[in-house]
Amino acid sequence: MKDQNRKTTIRIHNLNVKIDLPENIENDIRTVAKATFDQEKFFGSYQLSIVLTSDEEIKEMNLRYLQKDRTTDVMCFPYATGKQVQSDIFISVDSAQAQAEQYNHTFKQEILFLVIHGILHLIGWNDDSDGRRNQMWGRQEQILKSVC
Repeated sequence: MKDQNRKTTIRIHNLNVKIDLPENIENDIRTVAKATFDQEKFFGSYQLSIVLTSDEEIKEMNLRYLQKDRTTDVMCFPYATGKQVQSDIFISVDSAQAQAEQYNHTFKQEILFLVIHGILHLIGWNDDSDGRRNQMWGRQEQILKSVC
C-alpha cells in the first residue's frame, strides 16, 4: 500500500551541457521518474539528483570512480538503497542524442529511457547478462510508452 507520507524529491541539474535540450525536459524527467517508481510498486522514499551532462564530463567520472577510460550514457551513485533510495544519476545528453536513432527514440525519449534505466538499477534490476539486459530494456520501453 502506498505511504502518503513518503518523501520524494527529484532535482534536475545541468553540468556543462553544450547542446540544446528538448523542451520541457525537466518536467518530463520528473514525470517518468515518478512513473518508474510507481509502476515498479516502489512505495518507499526517494531522493534523486539527476544531472544532465556531456560525454566529456561522464568519461572523466567513469575513469575517476570506475577506472573505465570510456564514455557511458548513464551512471548512478547511490547513497542509500532499499526502502529509501538516495542517488545521483548522471546522464550524458551527448550519448543520448547520438544513440536515440539507433534505438528508434527521439532525443527526449532517449534521455527519459536512460532515467528509467538508472532508477531500475537503484531498485534492484541488473543488466549483467544478455537475457537480463533484454528483460530490463523491455521494461524500460514499457514504462517509457506509458508516459510518452
